[in-house]
Amino acid sequence: MTGMKPFENKTGQLEPSLSASAMSLRQYMGESEGMPPEIFLPLAKALVASMGQLHQQHMIHLDLRPERITIFPDKNNAAVNDYGFAVQRTDGHYIRPAGHLISEPSLPYCSPENTGRMLRAVDERSDLYSLGVIFYEMLAKRLPFVADNPLEWVYMHLVQSPPPIMDQHKAWPDGLEAIIMKLLEKNPDKRYPNAALLLADLDKVGHSQPAFILEPGFHGREYELSMLTQAFYSACFGSTELVYISGEAGIGKTSLIDEVFRKQLQARDFFYITGKFEQLANESPYHPIIQAFRGLIRHLLGEHKNKSEQWKLRLREALGAGAGVITAIIPEAALLLGDVPMTEELPTHESHKRFIYVFRKFVQALASKEQPIVLFIDDLQWANLSSLQLIHALVCDPECQYLLFVCAYRHLETDRSKLPGYEPDGSVAEQAVVRHLHLEPLDIEPIQRFVMEALNSPAETTSSLTELLYHKSGGNPFHFKQILLRMQDDGSLRYNHDKRSWQWDWEQMIEREPSFAIHDLMTYRLSRLSSTAQKLLQLASCVGSTFSPHVIARVAHQEIEAVSTEWSAIEAEGIIIPIQKHQYRFAHDSIQKLIYSQLDDSAKQTRHVQIGRFLNGQHEAESEAGAGEHAFDAVNHLNRGAKLVADPAERLQLVKLNLEAGTRAKASSAYDVALGYFHKGVLLLNTDDWETSFELCFDLYAQKAECEYMCGNYEISGRDIELLLSYARSPAERSSVFMIRIMQYVNQGKYLEGTALGLQSLREHHIIIDPNPGSLMLMIEGLRIEMLLRNRYDKLAQLKEMTDADRIAAMNLIFAMAPSTFFTNKKVYFLLMCRAIQLSLKHGNTPVSAAAYSAYGMVLGNAMGKFNKGYAIGKVGVELSEQYNISSVKSKTYTIYGGVLCQFAGKAGEGDVYVSQAMRLGMDSGDYVFASYAIGAHINALYARAPLSELNRRIADYMVVLDTTKDEFVRQNFYLYQQFFLALQGRTAAPDSFSGSGFDEEQFLKQIRQEETAATTLFQFSAYKTQLCCLLGRYEEAIQWASQAKTHEAYATHLPHLPECLFYESLAIIAAYPELRKHPAMRKSLLRNLGRFRKWAVWSPDFYQARSDILHAEYARSCNKRSVAEELYDKALRQAREMGDIQAISLAAELAANYYMARAMNKTAIFYLQTALDGYVQWEVYVKSEQLEEQLLSLQRQEQEQADTASARMSLYTLPVEADGSNKEQSAAPISFRSSESLSTESLDLAAILQTTQAIANPLDMDAVLAEIMRTILKHAGASKGALLTDSHDVLYVQVYAASEEQTVPSPFELNDSSLLPEGIIRYVLRTQEKVHYAGTEESWLIHNPYMARHRPQSVICIPVAVHGTMLGVLYLENKLASGVFTADRIPVLLAMASYGLLMCVLQSLPEQAEPQTSKETDILPMPSMIAEPLTERELEVLALLAAGLSNKEIAEHLIIALSTVKVHVKNIFAKLKVNRRTKAVAQAKEMKLLS
Repeated sequence: MTGMKPFENKTGQLEPSLSASAMSLRQYMGESEGMPPEIFLPLAKALVASMGQLHQQHMIHLDLRPERITIFPDKNNAAVNDYGFAVQRTDGHYIRPAGHLISEPSLPYCSPENTGRMLRAVDERSDLYSLGVIFYEMLAKRLPFVADNPLEWVYMHLVQSPPPIMDQHKAWPDGLEAIIMKLLEKNPDKRYPNAALLLADLDKVGHSQPAFILEPGFHGREYELSMLTQAFYSACFGSTELVYISGEAGIGKTSLIDEVFRKQLQARDFFYITGKFEQLANESPYHPIIQAFRGLIRHLLGEHKNKSEQWKLRLREALGAGAGVITAIIPEAALLLGDVPMTEELPTHESHKRFIYVFRKFVQALASKEQPIVLFIDDLQWANLSSLQLIHALVCDPECQYLLFVCAYRHLETDRSKLPGYEPDGSVAEQAVVRHLHLEPLDIEPIQRFVMEALNSPAETTSSLTELLYHKSGGNPFHFKQILLRMQDDGSLRYNHDKRSWQWDWEQMIEREPSFAIHDLMTYRLSRLSSTAQKLLQLASCVGSTFSPHVIARVAHQEIEAVSTEWSAIEAEGIIIPIQKHQYRFAHDSIQKLIYSQLDDSAKQTRHVQIGRFLNGQHEAESEAGAGEHAFDAVNHLNRGAKLVADPAERLQLVKLNLEAGTRAKASSAYDVALGYFHKGVLLLNTDDWETSFELCFDLYAQKAECEYMCGNYEISGRDIELLLSYARSPAERSSVFMIRIMQYVNQGKYLEGTALGLQSLREHHIIIDPNPGSLMLMIEGLRIEMLLRNRYDKLAQLKEMTDADRIAAMNLIFAMAPSTFFTNKKVYFLLMCRAIQLSLKHGNTPVSAAAYSAYGMVLGNAMGKFNKGYAIGKVGVELSEQYNISSVKSKTYTIYGGVLCQFAGKAGEGDVYVSQAMRLGMDSGDYVFASYAIGAHINALYARAPLSELNRRIADYMVVLDTTKDEFVRQNFYLYQQFFLALQGRTAAPDSFSGSGFDEEQFLKQIRQEETAATTLFQFSAYKTQLCCLLGRYEEAIQWASQAKTHEAYATHLPHLPECLFYESLAIIAAYPELRKHPAMRKSLLRNLGRFRKWAVWSPDFYQARSDILHAEYARSCNKRSVAEELYDKALRQAREMGDIQAISLAAELAANYYMARAMNKTAIFYLQTALDGYVQWEVYVKSEQLEEQLLSLQRQEQEQADTASARMSLYTLPVEADGSNKEQSAAPISFRSSESLSTESLDLAAILQTTQAIANPLDMDAVLAEIMRTILKHAGASKGALLTDSHDVLYVQVYAASEEQTVPSPFELNDSSLLPEGIIRYVLRTQEKVHYAGTEESWLIHNPYMARHRPQSVICIPVAVHGTMLGVLYLENKLASGVFTADRIPVLLAMASYGLLMCVLQSLPEQAEPQTSKETDILPMPSMIAEPLTERELEVLALLAAGLSNKEIAEHLIIALSTVKVHVKNIFAKLKVNRRTKAVAQAKEMKLLS
């Protein structure tokens, strides 16, 4: 290097040496007023070349300034004249000297990372920054920054953007200023990577070629980009989309996703969340999916309280009792949701159903039209079965909208048939749009563009290199980049400084062709590392794709500081990438795979055990709330090294850890994951362990048996159950095993087998129940229970709690058998309920007792006809279930009480609330059986009193739920309902047939008769036929269908269909047999039905009084008791109208019309016929409405003909025949109006008022003090923007705000949105009191924050500020230009300054807070005459309306003025009264007698 000669003085400082014929750049610049470009460019190129020579020696200067640069006599050449601080590169990186101090003359030229305030190492780019400052000074005759002291200089380099250089009156060459501004980038990654590329751009100044060196961007894949964008916008319109992206490793799958959803700004807001499966299977259930949603919940925690409250309510409403399921796997959700109900422990099958249902509801609540969700799951080839099942459940969810799944996988390592969307049944395609994008190797053209950008060279220069290397890389962009890096390392690709271009050695490249294999390229990069670094990487590869260097260091028994240089060297080689503070990830999965594969099995096991023991120690030391972070990781590592666990105590501890991990996985329905843990735990057991650790062994095998069954391994599950039965020591233990098998039978629909096994198990508890009991036994049991319950109904809920384990086990067995016996063996069901009540009365209540009381109440009503008593004891069961508050029990009691008992002995509509809740509770608890029963019960309840359109709508809604519950029994009944409704509307193949498009009666009946629950459905079928035939006037057929229904009546006593069938049967009998005395059998049947309706009418007049009156009116008519009949018709109509029973209204009016027509009282008949017609139209039974319409028109014509021939006097009597207003009012549907108006949150800017009142109250200018504190903080931290904020009742107040490039904002002021500061992050810190630090990494969860996405700051820190444990507020700082600015060592000083400022704010606010309590101050409140400026008349009006509690919008509407005008008036009122709150304004006005 020309003129470079270092000298060292006695103090060790290097000083410049200048030849006599030369001068320093400082001297040279003093002679001119800014260099013209023609003089500047030769000198700049010479300086860059000189600096490049130094860098080629693997040295950096770190003290470049004009004094250290020599200008030679010809004035066209220059060089750096010494080595500066001369930092030598070691082990592939530079280390800034310890204790390195920057001299005052050097500060204006110091790079941001050289200040020591950034989390970045120094390198060649640090010198290039200094060159940028020098170049700027050479051209502009001024420095880019101006400062008075070292702190300000550091601040300027970290924060301030340089002003433009160019003089508008001068012509500058194209690209020159851009080069200098690129050199002055705060982020080293955005500067030139080396001097050679800078020199190349200087050569291009003034030419048309681009003056920028760009990092290689994204090239090609235009079709794939368009398809992804199309899928995204489809999701925005409400679709559920599933996009698979397949391809080999390194082909660019993740880069494609990042390009669409991170780099290309979309036109609307959306949540983008990501997760990744690991090569070393992470057995944490649904790990990538859960991690993705954890990040989203963290983002929501930072929302404004109004928004977070909306999210809280939205999620709590959606999740219901299942909220605990979500908080168990997403701990952050507990902070958002607050206290949630305890999660009920359920049988395995129900637990699985509950998890899927709740997680679906969770996603439904988060995904919305305003903010759709894009969920990207990477490396799906390593996914476990449970994760695939969860993805399948989400995309198959018929209620899910605004969701886009993007899943990437390596096609050569994946069985595509197992992926959601490729199942043979096509279930996914019914609910979601499935797209598949396979990424082929890139064509040569995008690779060519890649090389042109990477080498900053034109196509004619790079095309030959691209063509040579393209085939070696196979078009794989990752492979291609590694080849270029290797060529640069070994010198076969190098920059020619003389020719100013890249050159390559063809012969050397051809000789090394085998080394271009990707495996060899990665091995080569690893070989460049030290042995210590390689050992650290070996440990890291055992952890996974992401890892903490602190954990690796601790496991390796190293201090983190001692190995920090090793991590820097590894990072410099491009092997790892920092993703956030204290966390790295491997640059590519291939690197981790290569390192891990180089370890032999023994070494792998050793390292896994070391990691597992360390993580387990952390797990045990953590609090319960944080235990989940390492629980799965610890046991996974210990399992991989289990062969090395020799100590018996440690072995049993590992068994226990596997049991705990498996139980947690099973609780979230990840049965394949859970089974893996249980299986590993079993393998660790010895035969002797059954003697020493029986409970551990028993629980482990019991859990394994359940999971084996859930995973389809039925034979293994059976063997495990047999093993457990052989080891069981007590009836309770045997019952718990039997329970597993019983639930398996029930879930398979094998009700008879489940009942037989349950009865066998009950015998071990000395409870003997005959599977085929006789009538005498049933009667005796019924009498015994009646005697036991006599006069004790009100005391049942106060019984003691059952404690005997055997008795509790017996109750649980009875509970498990209840659903199957109810539909298959009503006698056994009755005896089971009797035994449960006996056990409860004798030994105390359990949650099962609540269901038993309700069930027995149903039996009392259905079997014994004592619905009044059944209703009373059923109510006790409901109250008791509410005391226990267990969802699975409440779903059963509510279904029985609301769906059965309330239908026979309750108030109108009383049962609807219970069955609706029962459905939700059943879904929440995974009890899909009773959830489906509740759905069916609700439709059954509406069947007898609602219009057909409402029933159809409800059925359509419930069909969606049945897609989840898969209950074919209820689904088939709904299909039958729908065909019945079509028949009532005349839309089937024949008037009396249910057959039609897509439904065949005979085929339906054939299928139903094969089901165990056939009796109930067959009764419903016959009941519908009875009703249809009766309405059609086919009375004989109706009677025949009613007779068929009686054969199945025992299984319909709980249904409203039974009274309806008897009702229409009775009407048909009266109509078909006018002379009943001649048909004693029919008369007897009719009288029996009348008796039952009288009893039902007593129990529930709301439901049955009108129908009972109709039947008795018809019977009175048939007996020629006219006055009684007429009275009962009218009574029935009045009752039906009071209850809104349109069916009873229609029938009563039609029958009354028929009665009066038979007596030739046509005018009266027309009135009733019109009422009947209106009723049928409202009921939507068109087969009747059309018939009655014709009948009415015919009758009206007859009356009109009579009217035409009658006298004028008689014409008056025809007036009621016309459709007058009263009739219309009776038939008109009520019209309701619903307000959709929503009030927006008001934003009141009181900053000016508060500032004025503070200035008056305190002669000390607090704002000036706070502003000075904030400026000091900004300079000390190197921040471009900052604020001190406090929180009061969830309102954020900015006490002081400062920004380097913005005008001063008056403080304090209320923060209402994220336009100025990231409100969400600030609120998150206030709530969690956790520090948030962002260093510009894309992987951080903070990227979801809208402020971060919009403003893209490079560094952010938000710190909670507390004094002696008292939270004062928050300090927020950001740097817009440089990443990694806020270092840990600066935080204590920042906190000290921030706490001083916030403490001043708090102390200043105390007198205002105490004002209402200080009597002395209230005595001297200003009177009206003391107001500096009186209120105007309009302001007094506004003040009065404020006192009345009206909002700004309501005041505007009341006074008929603009909303903005109201805000101005309110602001003026606050200013004049010297207050800052509405409540204070009203109180002040009352004291001043401005308000009455």
